[in-house]
Amino acid sequence: MLKRLELDVTAKETPTSWRNARGRSKWESNQSPTSEVSFPLMFIQEHQRLFRQSPVDQFGNPIAIISSDNGARAPPVLQELVIRGTNREWTPTDFLSRIEPMEIVDLSAWNVGVPELDQIPQQRLKSLRTNLARQIDSVKVPLEYLRRCSQLEEIWMPTQEANTFRWAIDLNRSIGDYVSAARLRRRRGQVLPQSPTPAEVTGQAMDGLDEVHSATTAFTTMSLSPAQSEDASLSLLPIPPLAMIRLFGGPRNLVPSLEDALDAFRDKIEELSGHEDGYSRQEEYPRMQITWLVPNLSYLDLSGRFVFFFDLRGLRHCPGLRTLKLHIESNIAAPHRRRGNVDVNDESQDGQDAQDGEDPVWMTGRDYSVIAGMSRLEELQLRGTSWNIDNEILQTLGGFSLATTDHDQPNLIVSDLEGEPKKVYKPTPLAGSLTYFGITEAHKPNRAGLVPFVKIMSKLKVISLAFRYSSRVESLQEAAGPRLVIECTSSSA
Repeated sequence: MLKRLELDVTAKETPTSWRNARGRSKWESNQSPTSEVSFPLMFIQEHQRLFRQSPVDQFGNPIAIISSDNGARAPPVLQELVIRGTNREWTPTDFLSRIEPMEIVDLSAWNVGVPELDQIPQQRLKSLRTNLARQIDSVKVPLEYLRRCSQLEEIWMPTQEANTFRWAIDLNRSIGDYVSAARLRRRRGQVLPQSPTPAEVTGQAMDGLDEVHSATTAFTTMSLSPAQSEDASLSLLPIPPLAMIRLFGGPRNLVPSLEDALDAFRDKIEELSGHEDGYSRQEEYPRMQITWLVPNLSYLDLSGRFVFFFDLRGLRHCPGLRTLKLHIESNIAAPHRRRGNVDVNDESQDGQDAQDGEDPVWMTGRDYSVIAGMSRLEELQLRGTSWNIDNEILQTLGGFSLATTDHDQPNLIVSDLEGEPKKVYKPTPLAGSLTYFGITEAHKPNRAGLVPFVKIMSKLKVISLAFRYSSRVESLQEAAGPRLVIECTSSSA
């Protein structure tokens, strides 16, 4: 019944120190009597030989297998292998290449570089996890290898380049009416080789979506070099059904890769995480947008300074979100808003794309009402002082204040704080679904904003605040009752 095996390689010496005395097993009889045998390798190979998973019919009954040297064998029971530790003289991929394919390979706790990941057999591979820690050495996942993993459902890896997932995009699918020009340019680059032909140059000169279709036609009708033939053959492989993606890298590669992942796997993807490695100059940050429907996305976790420029309005295209974690690492303020040499003060200009050669205009305001309208969201974390969470934002998320004093309407909440004017709130859809709310770095909301908020959020079980709010715990507990757990932690915890 063994399906998951964990190996912890913590020895300073190589795993050849795992020695096995000369025995009498059939496996050992095929080994050189003088060789040092890796005990984990021996154990896995022997286990895979002894215990194989018999297929079952539609009623769950085992199907008899006639084994032969030439016949197909049932896959082994062991499906998941986790390798932990730090050892620069030992390569996990060399180890993995010598055993039958795993369904899940977890190297996320391996603390040094992992070379030649393409040595890992991919026939049954459904999940490949590499370490995403900042101190890790460079990890390279060849894109050609990813394209061959036809059953891959989950990937954890550093971004390889800006077009990590561009090869999987179907250009015939729409990406919305308000997509940025930068996004369109990145998308067009999928079908163009590094040295465009005259036909492709003609295609590049066209405008709008016509340019995409012309470039695609030029690419599919021209003669291909051997290297391009290899790419063309890879493009015929089925697209992996990726549903869970965790990426790590610098903003210039990370943001396009996150957008491409949501574009390419929009019908399958359920979880997406993106963590920024290091910082760029503020004016170099690309602005992440989602302008197409991603119906099955239930978990979104973004962390880094690039989150400051994330367009919250795109969340309306993610109706199934249940967990939303947006962490703006490091305090960052809105850049000076200019178009060319002219200051832009009109709020209606927020979010518009600058023309080529002009400074970008970032959206300095945030549409929190999009989050307030999410009726399935259960966990919301808005971490970082740059969110500037205040009483007004809490009111937008929890309930809209009404001018009427008629309290007979259903679902209305009355705030009756001592020393404060009586207010009536109408709960938002979010107020009926949210169970966890975290703003651990926030410093602006006061008692007048927090108390009605926790009262309106009828299903809220945990609210995580900065330590400075510890003196407000009693009043919050009185407003919400025993259902609410109040966490007050330091931002470094």
